[in-house]
Amino acid sequence: MQKARKLVAEMKERQHTEEYYNASYLMGIIYWYRNNIPIASKYFDQAIKEVPKENKIDLASIYTDYANMMTDEDPKKAMELVNKALEQSGANSYRLTYALTMKGVIAFAQRDGATVLDCYRQYLNLKSKNNPDYICDMYEHHLALAAETVNGYADKAMIESEKELDNTD
Repeated sequence: MQKARKLVAEMKERQHTEEYYNASYLMGIIYWYRNNIPIASKYFDQAIKEVPKENKIDLASIYTDYANMMTDEDPKKAMELVNKALEQSGANSYRLTYALTMKGVIAFAQRDGATVLDCYRQYLNLKSKNNPDYICDMYEHHLALAAETVNGYADKAMIESEKELDNTD
């Protein structure tokens, strides 16, 4: 946090106002990881206001991370945020797949099986058409397990999910 604050001070000193959103975004992530959701939300909201609207890729990233944070806190808000991320992702397959998998996970938390399956189908379609370097597979396993559960294979999904656990989980 001290380094992030120093970064903000340096940006102000150099008058790099177009980059303030990076510092706000970073502060949002720091507070999120410290589990201070109200302060993190404030910084994510600030970053969204500060990012140049033509910078759709960074805006999509902020919305997706914000949605990720809100999944357990407020799934309805998380869905609104991830839908904004999808709007901003455009043709960027990395951002699009990140937002799609996140949307599927949020939909699973909301017990919206149709959306889970739709997101999984879209994700697999994008994955099959793009270079693996342009796909965000961070939540692929989560979405696959959610889709298995929605399709009636909850027992299989539970067994599969336990394979990923280590002693700290």
